[in-house]
Amino acid sequence: MLEDELELTSNPVGTLAALRVLGVQRVRVAIRWYYIAPRPNSARAPSHFNWAEYISWRNPRIASFFQYLLHDPLPSLRSDDWGGFASGLLNYNRKAKATYAAWRLPLYMPVTRARRGQRLEVWGCARPARYAILDTGLPQTVRIELQPRGRGGFETIRSATISRPTASCYFDLRVRFPTSGIVRLSWPYPTLDSGLGYFDPLKPHTAHSRSVSITIR
Repeated sequence: MLEDELELTSNPVGTLAALRVLGVQRVRVAIRWYYIAPRPNSARAPSHFNWAEYISWRNPRIASFFQYLLHDPLPSLRSDDWGGFASGLLNYNRKAKATYAAWRLPLYMPVTRARRGQRLEVWGCARPARYAILDTGLPQTVRIELQPRGRGGFETIRSATISRPTASCYFDLRVRFPTSGIVRLSWPYPTLDSGLGYFDPLKPHTAHSRSVSITIR
């Protein structure tokens, strides 16, 4: 069995073809540089971010990937092409971009329209869950929430629980929504956990994903 790391950046099709000639039957791909460098205030970047991760998750040949960069190396100015390699989750001043929430709690729904009674696929991930479990020893639960008709408060429709630190952060559920509205994921940070920022029990902090509009007819 041949095991090695190969760079596929310059000619991925040719490299895979050469491996087949060598008799390699199974190839696992690790995406080593994954990034989206949007223009300032790009509204599409978070959805494209989650869409790309969903596609990678569905492909059994993709073994892993990671985000690059954490923060932008340059300020976002026209003179430096809006920060140059501006793929960070944080901007030059270390403030979160819209893609930060999309990375922390990915949410993607391939179909956003359904007839009443039908289920919609809700794919997501609680990326900090593993560390929260290691720090607290407690399972972590992500809530799938709906804001009916886009007005008022959010209601929990269903939840997904990650119980073990070795388990995947991902979940893929079919959910029946009672009405049209706005869907998001919600995950409460553990309180008194210095490893994840330390949030006072009297001032808990809940993280939210990006929002997705759905239509139920």
